[in-house]
Amino acid sequence: MDGEVIVERRRRWTPEQKAALIAEVEAEGGPTINAPEYARRKAGTNLPLVAAYATRKGDRLNVFVLSRRLDKFPVAGDEGFTPVELALPISSAEKITLHRFVGDPRSHNLDSEEVKIETVPVEGNFKKASDAQFLIFPVNDTTGADKRGLPPASTLLYVFEGVKK
Repeated sequence: MDGEVIVERRRRWTPEQKAALIAEVEAEGGPTINAPEYARRKAGTNLPLVAAYATRKGDRLNVFVLSRRLDKFPVAGDEGFTPVELALPISSAEKITLHRFVGDPRSHNLDSEEVKIETVPVEGNFKKASDAQFLIFPVNDTTGADKRGLPPASTLLYVFEGVKK
C-alpha cells in the first residue's frame, strides 16, 4: 500500500520538481565488465561495477554508493574492494550518517535474517579546501566502509545534513 502511494505521488511531480530532487552524479574511471546476452538481457560492454546516486532537498544530501563487484569473481583471488572518492558539491556538513547493509554478500533473508541494516555516525572534519570546487569524501574505514575501499556487493547510503555550498 505504501509503495503505491509513493508511486502515485511521483507521477504527480512536474519535470522541474523531479530535476530538483536528483543531483547530478558522474562516475569517472572505476571497474567495468562485459556481459554476454542472457535471457531477456542484451549483451553489454564496459558496464560499470560501481555506481552512485544522489538526492538533495534543502540542506540535506543523500548519496547511495553501491558495488556490483563480488570477491573472487570474475577474477579468482580478487578481493572485490574498490577505492572510491566522492567529489561532493558542498563545502561542509554538520552531521553525516551512514546506513549500510551488513552480512555476507552472497546471503539473503529468505530463510532467516542474515543481512541487516546498520546505522552509524560518521565522525570527522570533512571540509572543502578553500580553493577547491568540491569536498572530497573518501569511502574507506574512516567513513564506515573498509580501509581497502568500497566492499564487494555493498550498498552504502550516506546522509549529509546541514550541508553548506
